[in-house]
Amino acid sequence: MTCSCGIDVHAHVVPEHIPAYLAQPDLPGWPSMAPVHACHRHVMIDGKVYRTVSKQCWDVPSRVADMESMGLRLQVVSPMPELFSYWLPAAAATDLLRYVNDLTAEMVAQSGGRLAALGAVPLQNLDGSIQELHRVRRAPWVCRGRDRKQHQWPTHRRA
Repeated sequence: MTCSCGIDVHAHVVPEHIPAYLAQPDLPGWPSMAPVHACHRHVMIDGKVYRTVSKQCWDVPSRVADMESMGLRLQVVSPMPELFSYWLPAAAATDLLRYVNDLTAEMVAQSGGRLAALGAVPLQNLDGSIQELHRVRRAPWVCRGRDRKQHQWPTHRRA
C-alpha cells in the first residue's frame, strides 16, 4: 500500500492555450502555445520553441493521476517562470498574468482539494502588482479559515 501523504510545493502551471494579446497581436515576447501531439505542447516565445510541456501542466485529471502514482496528497502550483514575462510592457504582463492566475484558480477549483496555488504579479508594474495581489486574495480558492491570520506573512497583512 502506498502512502498518499506527500506534499509537492514546487510544480508549474502552463496554459494549454494562450490567446493573442488583443491590444497588440504582434507584440514581441508574447508567449504562445503550439501543439506537438495530443499530450504535449511547445511553449513559443518570438516564434521559437522555448520548452515542450506535457498536458499535466494544464490538465487537472492527468496531474492528479500523476500525483496518485507519486504518493502525493497535495501539490502547490505556480506559473512557469517564463510566463512572468518581465520583458513585456507592464500592461501586457498584467493581462497575461491575470489570465494565468484565472486559469490556475480554475485548476485549483477542479482538483477536489488536491491543488493549492501561488499567484503571479507583474513586477514591472508596482501598482498593477498590488491590484493583482488584491484581486487574487479575494479569489474563492484562497484560504479563508479562521486561523488564516496566524499563517500570513507580515507583507500579506499590509497588502
